[in-house]
Amino acid sequence: MAQLPIDLTLRLPDPAWIVADPAELGLPGAAFAATRPEPGGVFAPLLTVSGGLRDAGEDVAVVADESLAVFAEQVADAEVVDRVTSGTPTAPGVSQVLAGRTPLQGRQREVRQAQVVATAPTRDGDRRAVVVFTLTCLAEQLGTLGPQLQSFVASARPEGA
Repeated sequence: MAQLPIDLTLRLPDPAWIVADPAELGLPGAAFAATRPEPGGVFAPLLTVSGGLRDAGEDVAVVADESLAVFAEQVADAEVVDRVTSGTPTAPGVSQVLAGRTPLQGRQREVRQAQVVATAPTRDGDRRAVVVFTLTCLAEQLGTLGPQLQSFVASARPEGA
């Protein structure tokens, strides 16, 4: 399991989410994972958290582009359908929604990945802690689960805060 550059306390947005081992889900780069199994469902949505340290001068859009590249390795026709920058010059952020298609139960399904890239400067100022919160779900689930990603991100607090 990967580690985050800062220790976070997280609260799942709803009791239907179940914490899972990222490695068992084939997500070695994730520090945290939760799945939301749905009886008879085609796909169990996933919440993941990953991150690392980056150079302070690096544009946060680079991290968002890297996430798109990883998504494109997993699905067909990957594209950014929405991207918004936020934050401050010392702690910039990006929110984005990615779209793609993947075969599930014998047919192509539209999948979405909603991401929030949050950053914070390190004490020395030369590096930036980057944390990526990701929701992966079917396109038709995004309207319901997107607000749950927002709630999950809002719950994140540095440990001891």
